[in-house]
Amino acid sequence: MADDESDLDELFARFAEPKQILFLSADLVGSTALKQKKRKPEENRVHHPDTQEWASTIQFFFTRLNQCFDEQWSKRSEKIEALRDEKLVDVRLGTKPILWKMIGDELVYRKYVSHRHQVKQTIDIWIAAVEQLYRQFDLELSNPEISIKCTAWIGEFPIQNKVLVGSQFTGQPGNIDDTAAARLAILHRYENRPVGDGIEIDFIGPAIDIGFRLARKATPRKFILSIDTLFLYVLSELSGNIPEAGEEDGAPREASIYYDGSEPLPGVLGGLPYPIFWIDMASPQSSEVLTDAFVQRHPVKRRREILNFCKAFYREQRCYIDRPYIATDKSVAVMKIDQKPDWYDAEREKLRTDMLAPRRS
Repeated sequence: MADDESDLDELFARFAEPKQILFLSADLVGSTALKQKKRKPEENRVHHPDTQEWASTIQFFFTRLNQCFDEQWSKRSEKIEALRDEKLVDVRLGTKPILWKMIGDELVYRKYVSHRHQVKQTIDIWIAAVEQLYRQFDLELSNPEISIKCTAWIGEFPIQNKVLVGSQFTGQPGNIDDTAAARLAILHRYENRPVGDGIEIDFIGPAIDIGFRLARKATPRKFILSIDTLFLYVLSELSGNIPEAGEEDGAPREASIYYDGSEPLPGVLGGLPYPIFWIDMASPQSSEVLTDAFVQRHPVKRRREILNFCKAFYREQRCYIDRPYIATDKSVAVMKIDQKPDWYDAEREKLRTDMLAPRRS
């Protein structure tokens, strides 16, 4: 019995280690219109949708996005290793994102973040993968009617947000073991692996709600970042960013970050306005970018100003949101993000009681 309790305590301790999970969404824009598109009329034929065209296009997106990301991830890994060594690759990249779920024409990936630099590197790789996918759309499908909108958000687990374990519906009798030990073992096993063996892993909480609400604000040009994602992205740039091997000037390309003001998101922050920041995905030569001069729209030039905004936002909205806490990232001089919030230990004990206490029948 003592051994069982010891094993259970060990499983819980591993589960309760604070984790930041980065979520990345890519959603097709124009797919609904493509599904309704009519074939060219033929004599004595009724117009009807070109089912093969839209099905092939969406299948292309589902298959190639992951392939493009894998290729860009490998390229970045090789560049970083060429600068230093494999240890730096682990710090800067960590584990590769895996698919969380498919929602219609939207793909959502998840990645456990153990260092601030992994947020920036992963997002930069994501952008490169989407750009590569656009080129493949043009070359292989010749279909300019489809575009992609992206969103990125981060959530802290397992205190502020929760991981659920369930069983896939198979039509056969039987359920997963619902004991604390079984659920903790499953969660550990599936942290960095896709769903399988009849197990479903899901994520719920305020960060997930914010992410999907922000996704509605995204456009093919506007890659929306949650405030936590933005904070870690900019913090990475301001604290130990590294040049990319192969860049002509020895420095990484800097993304253009814009601010669209703040607005309430349904059910978020008690109705208070939430800041809308985005990375520009458009070509500098596009008409959409060129018209920025007409409306006096400009990117935020100074990253320090963005960081100061994030710090002020966390301070003012501390009743609703905390800055990201990454226990394994201990090297930031400008801000100690490895320091846990003052409420963490008490909430962890509440979680332990809830998960390990005997359940009433």
